[in-house]
Amino acid sequence: MAVDQKEDILQELEELRKKLYVSADSHLLTSQEIYQASTNLDKVIVKYLKGKYNDKYA
Repeated sequence: MAVDQKEDILQELEELRKKLYVSADSHLLTSQEIYQASTNLDKVIVKYLKGKYNDKYA
C-alpha cells in the first residue's frame, strides 16, 4: 500500500513538473501561474514526505 501511494505521488509530481516546463518553454506563464505551479509542487512534496516519514516511524 505505501509503495503504491509513493509511486502515485511521484507520478503526480512528475506530471506537474512536466506541465510547468512545457508552459515555461512556450513562455506563456504569468506570475499567478508560476505561483500556482510552485504551490502545487510544494503540496505534492509535502504529501510525499509525510507518507515517507509516517511509514518510517509508524
